[in-house]
Amino acid sequence: MNQKPGAANEPPPNPLAQILRDLQDPAPARRAAAIAALAPLRLADHPILAALERMALADPETELRQSALEALNWPQIRNLRRSFSPLGGSQRRMILGEIAGWEASGLIRSE
Repeated sequence: MNQKPGAANEPPPNPLAQILRDLQDPAPARRAAAIAALAPLRLADHPILAALERMALADPETELRQSALEALNWPQIRNLRRSFSPLGGSQRRMILGEIAGWEASGLIRSE
């Protein structure tokens, strides 16, 4: 059985990969669109969770911080967060806030 090269043999594109790139984009409109695109998917992964947490804590745009915070309460994100960390939400936010402060003061570098 010969397989021809091309789109038929390639795996379908991962929508989360593009959403993650857009969550990290410097343009606020792209970040907002990424959050909007994530909502109907009803799925997420750990890099998406981390990007939303960073946005909720430190995005320069107030509206995007609020949107990211709301997204962190979506069922698919809550379930992922529970499976990822034994810490409760308030403990995790406190630790992430400390890390954001360390990044801002230059003690550590963000990825």
